[in-house]
Amino acid sequence: MLVDVTRGKVDLRAILQPYTVTTRTPFTSIIYFTEHTMPRELLHYIEYFKSDGHGGHVFDYVSVAWRESTGELYYTRLPLELRMEEDVEKMVGTHIPEAHIYPPWIDGTTEAPTPLPPNTFVKKGHLKYYNGTPIISEWVADEVKIMEKLAKHPHPNIVGYLGCVPQDGRITGICLRKYVCNLYDLIHEHVPSDQ
Repeated sequence: MLVDVTRGKVDLRAILQPYTVTTRTPFTSIIYFTEHTMPRELLHYIEYFKSDGHGGHVFDYVSVAWRESTGELYYTRLPLELRMEEDVEKMVGTHIPEAHIYPPWIDGTTEAPTPLPPNTFVKKGHLKYYNGTPIISEWVADEVKIMEKLAKHPHPNIVGYLGCVPQDGRITGICLRKYVCNLYDLIHEHVPSDQ
């Protein structure tokens, strides 16, 4: 599904296809890029809104994060007027150090199987929350510690933990069992609990 992100004279729907929009709230429109056709791999594109002082909301800025062909990560915030296809390749952003996103590998951490089994989800630190500090790396490290503890005492109502993906001495993903629905769907849509 692609939400209407048309603003002014620039129709972003034409620019962003074949990307997938997964969520929209009164404060943000988040477009997660599931494939790319440009030299830069766009990792996220998020529209932020602020109060207009009269009970409504007005556009504030766009947050964009991307990976260069070298593997380096960058992010920037853009005003509305700069969101055009030709600007994507010209964007100048702030370099994100790997240590800010990926925590160091800790001895004793469970390594995910290679190749990953079917029905596996690899959870990664989301750049949506990047603020120029290693906070995402810290969150990922904290989650790994929790998952390692839970793995010693598995429970059918807690997501299955398969281990972490190592790369260059860092944890680049947490491998979890992939389910057919989320908890909300299970509760409200009456999805069978054995699925």
